[in-house]
Amino acid sequence: MFPGVVVSADAVFDSKVLPILKEQCLPCHDERLRSSGLSVMSIADLMQGGALRGPVIAPGKPEVSALLKSLRGETSPRMPMGKAPLPADAIQAIESWISGLSPSSVGAKTQGWSAFGPIKRPELPVVRNVGLVKNPIDHFVLSRVEAKGLRSAPEAPKALLMRRLYFDLVGLPPTPEEAKEYLSNSSPNTYEELVDKLLSDSRYGERWGRHWLDVARYADTDGFEGDMERPHMWRYRDYVVQSINKDKPYDQFVREQIAGDEMASNPDGLVAVGFLRLAAWHPIGVTEEARQALLSEMTSAVSSVFLGLTVKCAQCHDHKYDPISQKDFYRMQSFFMPIELADAKMEFRDAQLRRRMDDGQKEYAQRLKQAEARFAAYEKQLLPKLDRILKEEQGPNAQASGKILFDRIVRNDAGTLSPAAEPKFTLDEKQTFLNLYSEIDPGIVRTLRDAGGAKRQLARYDPVVHTIRNAAVTSRGPGLPQNHIRLGGDYNRLGELVTPGFLSSVRTGQDAVDVEEEIPGRVKLADWITNPNNPLPARVMVNRIWLHLFGEGIIATPSDFGKNGARPSHPELLDWLASEFVASKWSMKAMVRLMVTSSTYRQTSLFSTPDAEKADPSNQLLWRTNRKRIEGEIIRDSFLAMTGRLNPEREGPGVFPALPGNLTAVTIKNKPIWETSSEADVHRRSLYIFQRRQMEVPFLSLMDAPVLNFSCDRRNVSTTAVQALTLMNDDFSQRSAVDFARRLRKDVGPDPKEQVEWAFQLALARRPSADEARTALDFIRKLGAEGLDAFCRVLLNANEFVYVN
Repeated sequence: MFPGVVVSADAVFDSKVLPILKEQCLPCHDERLRSSGLSVMSIADLMQGGALRGPVIAPGKPEVSALLKSLRGETSPRMPMGKAPLPADAIQAIESWISGLSPSSVGAKTQGWSAFGPIKRPELPVVRNVGLVKNPIDHFVLSRVEAKGLRSAPEAPKALLMRRLYFDLVGLPPTPEEAKEYLSNSSPNTYEELVDKLLSDSRYGERWGRHWLDVARYADTDGFEGDMERPHMWRYRDYVVQSINKDKPYDQFVREQIAGDEMASNPDGLVAVGFLRLAAWHPIGVTEEARQALLSEMTSAVSSVFLGLTVKCAQCHDHKYDPISQKDFYRMQSFFMPIELADAKMEFRDAQLRRRMDDGQKEYAQRLKQAEARFAAYEKQLLPKLDRILKEEQGPNAQASGKILFDRIVRNDAGTLSPAAEPKFTLDEKQTFLNLYSEIDPGIVRTLRDAGGAKRQLARYDPVVHTIRNAAVTSRGPGLPQNHIRLGGDYNRLGELVTPGFLSSVRTGQDAVDVEEEIPGRVKLADWITNPNNPLPARVMVNRIWLHLFGEGIIATPSDFGKNGARPSHPELLDWLASEFVASKWSMKAMVRLMVTSSTYRQTSLFSTPDAEKADPSNQLLWRTNRKRIEGEIIRDSFLAMTGRLNPEREGPGVFPALPGNLTAVTIKNKPIWETSSEADVHRRSLYIFQRRQMEVPFLSLMDAPVLNFSCDRRNVSTTAVQALTLMNDDFSQRSAVDFARRLRKDVGPDPKEQVEWAFQLALARRPSADEARTALDFIRKLGAEGLDAFCRVLLNANEFVYVN
């Protein structure tokens, strides 16, 4: 499915040219993909052109128009690539249209929309069907639908809207009790009351925290070959969840993550700036060149996450598409020059979390002590035997040690004979030794002979935070954090000396840094980014919120608002939302509430309007709601909710669910990297799973969860046979089905009819139809003792369970 057509005033283009371009040039040159920077979906796009040849049409001059030259094969490669050449009549139609154009007739069209322009709050468009309007959003959407002569889809049924809200706002299905309370409420404001209830639910921060962590490239390890652990990074994750639940103003949220350590009175500052060090990073043997690469990543992340600009493209040369110079890149990077990665002591403010951390330290310290004692006692028995063996093999000066003992036990066959014809180690001895080495807790005991193994088990509970600080003296000396342009991006080719500065193309009224007055800190950069006159942060964030609620952003490239990104489907709506965001004191909850209370959000997702389906098959005009598959983490959490075993405990170090097969035994540099957690911990929400860059949880990976080596602004959604097989046959899926069936028996007893009824209410928040109930009962009876388990497995695989309609 491809983005819909941008409405054009040129009737000839709409009726004669655009159908040809859509058939021949998509998907390579649609609004989303824009190969070589070119989209063919509007006159403005064609006049804007691409990266290689600039504008591809010249009004009134078909003979010099790059579009026609490409279609005729006069330039290489011939277009459309991989298809037969265009018929002569199609080329003639495009040529005639270009001949009839004049520069004045397309001038207004080519001005287009610019993310760099100031936010202008537009007037609400007039709509004919005012009865469909519930808030200002609907004016902008409905006016576009009506302009096309189409009709909006009707409002979705009450039960369906309830389920949609639960998944979008808290990421879990409603319980039967919650569903009953909502569906039996006849108040005219029932829906709005439910919205407010879910916005104040602590699970809201967990749901929307996951969205932000994707963008922030959050992980608990460094990545690269060693993938070393960052034992305290979880505190940034919890900071994000807490900030979202508190509805921390977005401008403050941004400022804390860029310069929280420079804000002395900010209690969250040291944790928040963990954002800047979330990149994949190899901390061993760090060179000045590697440090420069890390600073470049910080610069790129700040620009793409908060400004929606691909500033990193200017690291080697002036940006080819946007007004961002290479000098701009290194001036912005200069704000980060004094940064050093640091760990700081920081007590847990929350009393309950502090108790949990203290209890965790005590538990692991005690288990470690017991494991060491048991292991040492048996090791003491075997060391004399090893000592005899070594002296016979190597001479009287050989001396046994625990390390040599372990190596010998692992490497040597039990039946190998020593020179004295004595078995080196019997099979029973080997087995006992290795059992002691692993049976108590693989994550502790296997690492007893590792210098840092025991520390890793306990470190996660220390009151420490991964943060940054400004060095008093940098590698370039004390004082002003100077920087050089790197010619061609080459670290060793120094160009012009630069000092901290802002992007020259973004005008806020605060566009210069006074380097003479004081040494500028990152707080100045944070203030410039969150300046209400900066048009980018508000636009970028409301677009991200829109994406998660409607399935597609108003701009389909959430971190690229530049020329090479997609054009907005509703530019006036985007600006209205951005201005409203600032006016609402940057309240993220206010924007979510505004969007979900609109008629646009409440529409059914059914294709109930054939004309609209033909005119706008990708639903760019939003004449219906987009159907969405829930993310892998939410599927996993929903499975756990069905079993009744979902652990609602929040915050704290990451947990390690069981992995299939022998994955738990995988090591990196001979160290175990996955330590299966306790039964209670493995049933916590997926948000709290330890995020190891070099070891993905297979269930989540197959359901398109990203590896966050880079910022993920929009998850891919694939549909594959492997996903279907995993949902049906994976160990976790099968265990969940069995536990679901066990819960049904416990809740309603042995009657299959009541079990089916309760299963539908738990899984789908509705009762089964007569046909569904009859089919389910026949299925259960046919399979006998295993029937209920199999039925639960089928229900957890239903499209209705993993999709939000």
